[in-house]
Amino acid sequence: GTSSSPVNYLVPANTTRVLSLVTDIGSSTDMNTLAGGLAAGTDNMEGQTTFVSTLDSGAANGASRTINSTPLVAASNSGLIFPTYIQDASDAKIASFTLTAGSAQGALVSTLTFDKDSNADLDLQNLVVKIGDTQFGSTRSTVADAETSLTFSAANPVLVPAGQSITVDVYSTVLASSGTGAHPSPIDIIGWSALGTSSGSAITFSGAVAGQNITVSDGATLTIAISSNTAPAKQVVRKSKANELATWMLSADSVEDVLVTDITIRDTMTSGSSTASFQNMTLWVGGEQVAGPIQVSDVSSASSAIVFSIPGDGILVPKNSSTFITLKGDVPTSAISNSSHIFKINADADVTSDAGTTTGSPAVSNAISVYKTKLTTSASCMPVGSCGIHTRSSVDEVGKLTFTADAVNQATLSTVSLKFSGLAVSNGSTAFTVDLIDTSTGIALTGASQQTCTPGAGNSCSVSFSPAFSISAGTDNAKTVIVRINSSSFYDAASTNEALSVIISAAGSVLWSDGLTSGISLEATQVPVVITNTRY
Repeated sequence: GTSSSPVNYLVPANTTRVLSLVTDIGSSTDMNTLAGGLAAGTDNMEGQTTFVSTLDSGAANGASRTINSTPLVAASNSGLIFPTYIQDASDAKIASFTLTAGSAQGALVSTLTFDKDSNADLDLQNLVVKIGDTQFGSTRSTVADAETSLTFSAANPVLVPAGQSITVDVYSTVLASSGTGAHPSPIDIIGWSALGTSSGSAITFSGAVAGQNITVSDGATLTIAISSNTAPAKQVVRKSKANELATWMLSADSVEDVLVTDITIRDTMTSGSSTASFQNMTLWVGGEQVAGPIQVSDVSSASSAIVFSIPGDGILVPKNSSTFITLKGDVPTSAISNSSHIFKINADADVTSDAGTTTGSPAVSNAISVYKTKLTTSASCMPVGSCGIHTRSSVDEVGKLTFTADAVNQATLSTVSLKFSGLAVSNGSTAFTVDLIDTSTGIALTGASQQTCTPGAGNSCSVSFSPAFSISAGTDNAKTVIVRINSSSFYDAASTNEALSVIISAAGSVLWSDGLTSGISLEATQVPVVITNTRY
């Protein structure tokens, strides 16, 4: 087209002037690209001095512009995925949408309209629309089973900036009369009143958008499990205090927080008696004592019960999270030696809470054994602090073993078995002698006569000593022995440093007595005990 100016427009010599083409775009225009420019030979210009009227600027293309036919778009908010709510839940977010303005201009939204799909099994009231933390329009206190036009009007229009989005959330009370189970997209957005911030023209609604599916539950689900951090199988002794016995994990699903008010824990025993092996039982959460101390009840030779009533509001298990509870207890002087205890939440009903469903039982601890005392074993290589490289010798001291009885009572050592392995004791090489030398006397440990180790399959051999040595109670009375070997005939490949490892390989490799029970093994957590890893 041709445009004429009502007055002459001066372009001074050696000067640039900008010519802009401005037009209106109708609301019915299809989404496309608009471009303009100057056509060759169509200009009416003349020189100011020469008055030549045949001047022509030549063809010049203007910048292209995109026409957007959807300046505001509604979509389901992917940040809300299949929420679950309990019956009678208030302020439940039952739908969420995004409104996105095109890059050309923002939008001012003054009303939003929704519908509720017919669903006789989902009863709602107090419908509220929010943008961020700000309520949009008034609360709709009653909502019929099928509502075709739920319109909310803002006191002041809400701005959707150009090229940006806002989130529209719909909240409601889910009445107790609602049926449990899935309810497909009960709330849809079906309309708006909106104006373009630049054009001031009404923006046509982009089309109905279905909201999220929701699920209604009759309550949260609480799951019971033994924790991976529960106490390992171990030994506890008479007079010991606050022994950690077991840890359970209580987990709530996504519905709501759960409050646990009562927990019953069962102690299943072997070699027990009607005398309780534990007392002053306490329950802990995150380093804080939440219940107890209480005493065990219903004690028999096979079982007993530990019944906690949690004071205050109970133990909180947050939704979508877990809470860990730890059982601790003292061992009385009267506890039976060699009794073994497994602590468990035996049935779902043993946990009382406001959850709709409890599952996961039985949740069972590792075995806890009670003795009159306990033996611990430690080791170090020689020379102390550095295993180094040894020289083959008829008197080769490779490491030390230290045996300690718990402070409550003495222990009697009855068996010590050592395993030798490595190229230095390769299969078929010469047998060698092994001694346990008492550091306090400089001679063989009482009852532990010299043994001979004959290398065999796997480049290894073992020896077992049978001392009859009592170790007095407490760390000050620990007994240390030196592992002395005759390595003079160890295998020698000349160009290679041959390795030797000496270990206590299994819990049963050391046996002891607490004065009441014989043949007690080390705790499994103590082994293997590495005496040395050296070379020759």
